[in-house]
Amino acid sequence: MQLREFNTFVSEKPSETNASPQIYICNVFAKNEILAKSKAFSLLRKTHKIKSTSAVVLKLEEVAQYADVKARTFGVSAVYRSTAGLHNVHKEIRAVTRAGAVGKIYQDLRSRHSAKQECVTIIDVKEIAECDVVSKDLAQVINAPKYPLFDKRVPATAPNYQAVSIARK
Repeated sequence: MQLREFNTFVSEKPSETNASPQIYICNVFAKNEILAKSKAFSLLRKTHKIKSTSAVVLKLEEVAQYADVKARTFGVSAVYRSTAGLHNVHKEIRAVTRAGAVGKIYQDLRSRHSAKQECVTIIDVKEIAECDVVSKDLAQVINAPKYPLFDKRVPATAPNYQAVSIARK
């Protein structure tokens, strides 16, 4: 599941009583723009009692992710709904991008707690310094000795490197 991060700027429709309504900024993670709008409206409905029929999306912009391929540690705070009620969760994840970290959180909550993506609300995603990591599993990865790769083989992905004929019985 490839997620993207969006900032959505939403406000209520102007009316006679409220000529200049407040603008709400929602940071959501979704596959595409349509799902990002839907998540923003559901978040506003839960937190500020604003329905999608009485609101308008002013601007929807995709947040640029990191260009380099460097593993970072992210702390993700989330709330998920289960059959027992609402549960607050804070997990530390190693990923390259913020969207990748949120995707791993969705997978983790789905596998451990059977929480569907619609039942999970992401509260906050922060990058954590290596000295502030609390998780024992991540601390082992961060403090592990680093060995050089002497025999690094790149997989043959170009068409001219692939086998022309395959032996069959």
